[in-house]
Amino acid sequence: MAYSCHTVNLNAVTGLWNIFARLHIYCGAWGDMYDGITTDECGEDVADKLVDGATVSSAWHDGVSYWWVDNHPVTVCVGDAATWNGGNIRWDLSAINRDHLWGHGNVGSDLAPAQQACLLWKWTEG
Repeated sequence: MAYSCHTVNLNAVTGLWNIFARLHIYCGAWGDMYDGITTDECGEDVADKLVDGATVSSAWHDGVSYWWVDNHPVTVCVGDAATWNGGNIRWDLSAINRDHLWGHGNVGSDLAPAQQACLLWKWTEG
């Protein structure tokens, strides 16, 4: 998880392909992520959501969203041939929709580079 600005270019997400050597999900930002006294609890919010059973992606998007500033979270993962499904993406099989903190819900298998068939991402605004 990278609470930092502009770590994912939405116009070139495929530039992240090489970081997924068994990495499940990358949590970053497609734009600005604000820091200050009003956002100090964002990390705690993400952690609370993780241990309460939210998926990693949902915890990141919900936990860093804030009422005072518009943060721009994004999560990126790779999928296998079953997730790709010939171009009909099975989001229900993606790490974005399935993976939880270990011990707090389902966690998918690591995907070795040879098993990776697609790159998926979810972004939110605000």
